[in-house]
Amino acid sequence: MNVFENPFNHPEFREFIKSLASLAKAHDMEIYSCAEVVDLEEEGVLHGKCVDDEYIKKVFNIDVTKRRIRDKERNVAALQVKI
Repeated sequence: MNVFENPFNHPEFREFIKSLASLAKAHDMEIYSCAEVVDLEEEGVLHGKCVDDEYIKKVFNIDVTKRRIRDKERNVAALQVKI
């Protein structure tokens, strides 16, 4: 692999991710991404959230606003929590 090549596009990485997703599915589990730079849905990884606002609302009854705070340096988005 070329050091300048994007590792997320490397076939071995993609195959590894497919294997993880397959293993998870075999055990009635799912793998979700968080702040991914690349789309892994084809490999069986679902789009997730670092902070799952719906789960927080359901379990803790805390409203999480839909306002996203973008951190371009780390390529992530966060949700602002209102307690």
